[in-house]
Amino acid sequence: MQQRLIDLEIKVAYQEQTIDELNNALIKQELALQKLERVSRELLRRVDSIDANAEAGGLPSASDEVPPHY
Repeated sequence: MQQRLIDLEIKVAYQEQTIDELNNALIKQELALQKLERVSRELLRRVDSIDANAEAGGLPSASDEVPPHY
């Protein structure tokens, strides 16, 4: 009976360690995802700004580009 209790305590300790490791990994992933979302929003903002400038005549659009002839 004593050995069985010890085995259960060992399993619980390993499970707690695993849960802590998984929690830390999840926190890292959440922070990385938040950073990627910020970068994505900034890139979309920049693209929208470039599109707006192109439509206003400030910049040539990609369809105005002449392809190189070989």
